[in-house]
Amino acid sequence: MAKYSSLQINKDLVELGERVDHGVSLRNRLDRDRSITKYTDLQIVCSLRVFNVHRVIIGTVSEYFEAMIGGSFKEAKTGVIDLTHVPIQHVELLLNYIYCGEYDRHHPIATHIAMYTLADEYRIPDFKAKIAERVKELLIANTPDVCSMTIQAVNLLWHQPAPDDIQIRRPVMEAAVRCKKDLLGMVAFRRLVYKGGDFALKLLDGGYPIPWGGDHEVVKEDLKDKDLMEQVQVT
Repeated sequence: MAKYSSLQINKDLVELGERVDHGVSLRNRLDRDRSITKYTDLQIVCSLRVFNVHRVIIGTVSEYFEAMIGGSFKEAKTGVIDLTHVPIQHVELLLNYIYCGEYDRHHPIATHIAMYTLADEYRIPDFKAKIAERVKELLIANTPDVCSMTIQAVNLLWHQPAPDDIQIRRPVMEAAVRCKKDLLGMVAFRRLVYKGGDFALKLLDGGYPIPWGGDHEVVKEDLKDKDLMEQVQVT
C-alpha cells in the first residue's frame, strides 16, 4: 500500500477544495445567468412565467428533457417547453435542484410527493433520492403534526395517482409503523387501513400488529361502523 506524507495529503486536499470551489462558482454563475437570459437557449413556459434555461444543463440532468430537446419533437425546433400543467412553485423547485442541487425538507408533505412525481416523470433519479431522504427527515422529526403528515402521505401515495416506488413509500411506511399506536387512535388512519389495498397488506404482512385483537376480518368488521367512517374526510 502506498504511503503518503502529510504534505502530499494537504496538497491533495487543497486541490480538491479548489475544484469544489470552482464547481460551486460555475454552478452559481449558470444559475444567475439564466435570470438575465445570458447564453440561455431554451425556454420553459409555465402559466404566465417564462424560465430561461440552458439546453446542456436541462438535457444532462433529465433523460426526459434530453429526449425532448435532442430529438425530432417540436420542442427541439421551437426551443420552448410547455409546462403549463405544473404549478409555478414546483417548476421553480425543479429548476433550483437541476441548477444548484438544492432541495430542503421544509415543504408540506404534499409538495414533497408532488415533486417526487415530477422527478419520476422527468426521469431525474438523483432528485427522487433526495426527495425521499427529505421525506424521511421530515417524518422522523418529533413534531406534533407527524401523524397527520403520515396520514396525508399514505393517502397520496397509496390511494391517489403517484409513483409506487418503494423508495418514497418506505419512509412513509416506517413512520406509520413507528407511530402506529397514535395513528390507530385516529379515525382518518383507521379509514385508510379499512380501504385495504397494498398499504393495508404491507402493514399487516410486515408483521406490524394492529391492537384490536382477532384476525384481519375482525379488524375490517370493526372499521365498518358507519358513524366511525363518516366522522372524518381524508384529504
